[in-house]
Amino acid sequence: MESPRLVGKRGNMTSQKLHFSVVIPVYNEAANIGNLLTSLLNQTLTTVTLEEIVVVASGCTDDTEAIVRRWQKKDRRLKLLTQTVRRGKTSALNLFLNHSTASLVALVGGDVVLKHHTLDRLTTHFQDKTVGMVGARIIPVNDKHSFWGFAHHTIWNLHDQVARRHPRLGEVTVWRRVFDQLPAATICDEATIETFILRAGLRLVYEPKAIAYNRGPEKFSEYLSRRRSIHLGHLQIQKQWNQPVVSVQTRLLLPYFLHQIFSDRRHLIWYGGVLVLELIARVSATIDYYWGKGKRQVVWPVAESAKLPITLKSKIRKVNASQSTW
Repeated sequence: MESPRLVGKRGNMTSQKLHFSVVIPVYNEAANIGNLLTSLLNQTLTTVTLEEIVVVASGCTDDTEAIVRRWQKKDRRLKLLTQTVRRGKTSALNLFLNHSTASLVALVGGDVVLKHHTLDRLTTHFQDKTVGMVGARIIPVNDKHSFWGFAHHTIWNLHDQVARRHPRLGEVTVWRRVFDQLPAATICDEATIETFILRAGLRLVYEPKAIAYNRGPEKFSEYLSRRRSIHLGHLQIQKQWNQPVVSVQTRLLLPYFLHQIFSDRRHLIWYGGVLVLELIARVSATIDYYWGKGKRQVVWPVAESAKLPITLKSKIRKVNASQSTW
């Protein structure tokens, strides 16, 4: 793998119109892929040009590929790459990097939907050549009046508060291509890309006005598996790259978490539940990293309870999950 390289100098601004590509690694996202593509093709872009949208279907067994092919007939920018076997998000991303020459890449999960100005608000930061990566704010669509919805809103609210001071980027990011491939054993791709960007001497930027919506799992085992995989990825980065990860540093997180609790004392029991689950996930991730097979696991169980379409009234057009609307 090529070492990260510096691609800009501090204070160096550009007025050139930028061009970028979108990559969407997916596994069985037939329920939501239509809504995501609708939100992408309806983006309002003022300072950049969208060159291509590349969907990488990794071992899909549902109608994801068929839906994407129908969309391809209506927009030539849409491309489909396929893997016959599910190999994980990192493998899918590396396949895209092998096929694309894009110097500016938007990495978007298949389980999200974007507000219409999201990509514009992310990419405008790249007029400054010292910026290497920009991330959007994630807002769950889960019902916050249920425990699992409350848990997801709590986690992402905490992420938002911390990232405003210590940029920590999530499921929707745009970055300069300062590397050719990710290591095959990468667990947490976004955080690994952050590491490469920082090593190239570039800055991370969190843009809270760029909004993306997602849906989190609502089953105990699925929720815990996702949190555990995230912490495993962060441990991997700290140990292999000697790069501090904000979300692993309790001293930074605790004040924000306590502020949430004291601002909403009606849900003390639920906050306690979220904290217990987080502790379980972190302890199990630590045990698995040092004494298990966690550091080598790149394919994770699917969170079926999160595989539902995201439709937002007055924000995006509703799309039938099994049909193209173009």
